[in-house]
Amino acid sequence: MKTRFYTIAIALLLICIGANAQVNKSKTKARRPQTAVKRTPVKVASTSGQKAMFCPNNKHPHAIDLGLPSETMWSCCNVDAHSPEQYGGLYALAEVKTKKNYSMPNYRHYNGDEYINNSAMYDFCGTGYDVAHVKWGGDWVMPTHQQFRELFEECTYEWTTINGVSGAKFIGPNGNIIFLPAGGFSNQDQSQSGNYWPCTTYDTLLTHGYYMSMMFSSARRPFLSSYSMRYMGLSVRPVKRR
Repeated sequence: MKTRFYTIAIALLLICIGANAQVNKSKTKARRPQTAVKRTPVKVASTSGQKAMFCPNNKHPHAIDLGLPSETMWSCCNVDAHSPEQYGGLYALAEVKTKKNYSMPNYRHYNGDEYINNSAMYDFCGTGYDVAHVKWGGDWVMPTHQQFRELFEECTYEWTTINGVSGAKFIGPNGNIIFLPAGGFSNQDQSQSGNYWPCTTYDTLLTHGYYMSMMFSSARRPFLSSYSMRYMGLSVRPVKRR
């Protein structure tokens, strides 16, 4: 009797063990991890080089959106420059050609006795006097004095050196950057100060040959001046509207 009881008990135990093993096998199968999906890493643009901070490639010029209220787009480089840190050409006010000598006698808008074309000098953006528009065409023009003022009032300003060239770095509200090299004036004081012409003025001294310009240096933040002589050769940084 006992032998029969033990036989039945062992049989029931084996059945239970078998059923439990089958359940565990099913759970193991259900929990088997799926093959991992291979993901392509997202490529992040390198900022190890200074040029990567300003332009997406070497095909200049680029229109850089700084996030300014006026939606003005600033060029990445000066007229005649092939990279952000190059000085480019220096131009007398409202002239479209560079020259070796910048003086009153060889200034286009001086006739040997007095300054001429004064009425046109108040606003010559987009005209034949605007070297940015003449050389680059399209929507490119020289900046107005209001656009210069917006640039240094809305942006963070830093005096810095890019690839051995000193100048001003402007960081826009959206984090984008432009660099204005300190090209000096009339081939003088290069690397010490930046001097740029606008294409408009509120200056009342036009007949005396003075014109407002944007200036900056290692010692001073950018400011608008009204005492640059019109025949002096200064840098030109084009702009356009988005």
